[in-house]
Amino acid sequence: MDFLAFLGSEEGQRIQGESGVAIPAYNGLEDTWVQSFADQGYEVNVGNLIEQFDYSIKYVNNASRRVWEPEVEQTMLDVYAGTLTVEEGIWQIQDKVTQAIADQ
Repeated sequence: MDFLAFLGSEEGQRIQGESGVAIPAYNGLEDTWVQSFADQGYEVNVGNLIEQFDYSIKYVNNASRRVWEPEVEQTMLDVYAGTLTVEEGIWQIQDKVTQAIADQ
């Protein structure tokens, strides 16, 4: 439990960000993760992900995930293959997740 508490602390989150492992969940440390890419020599613009925090929606992670996740993955493959438009895929994904949550 002490280790889990450490991982959620400011120090633990800073280490995660600086190593590039994950975007820190600790507010104010997002830039440590962004900087980690530059420190490793990668020319990748990940700052735009941080800019989306104000209006983004967290990935759904609940008990119904095992039901809807394979269906969502298949829908995304259909979008990538061009057999569904992005808009059609998004609506299908929303319907599948909503239904799986309702069926719990």
